[in-house]
Amino acid sequence: MKDTDYRYILENMTAIQIGTKYTYRELVDDIDLSYKYRCIIKQILLQEVDADTTLESHLYYMMPEDESCRVYKQLRAKIRIYVPKVKKHFGGRSDTEFEERVLSSEELASIRPEQKKLMGIMIAEIQISKMGLMTFVI
Repeated sequence: MKDTDYRYILENMTAIQIGTKYTYRELVDDIDLSYKYRCIIKQILLQEVDADTTLESHLYYMMPEDESCRVYKQLRAKIRIYVPKVKKHFGGRSDTEFEERVLSSEELASIRPEQKKLMGIMIAEIQISKMGLMTFVI
């Protein structure tokens, strides 16, 4: 995996998609990212996590009772994850394939970190709803 894998910001008509290898410091410093989301990071999320924390790490260890979980719920965030699955072939050969799932912040937070580790979950992307961002009050 390269350094730039899972480090992207894509924007379409309905959502902002952010690769989870970014740290919150990098997101705050990125002027191409929504000003309102950068303010949410500075005023709310950085009260809970360090600026050098990656989105991936924060989402991985986020709990349902965390303020950040409530913030991402209001932003109508969806998190794209990959779960490894072993596929067996005829003749005894097996391969590992990755099943893609999209979860809400509450669904992801409800899975304890120990379970995520056992399942082999990889967090790839967060999708923030532009409507959720527009209606969010700081």
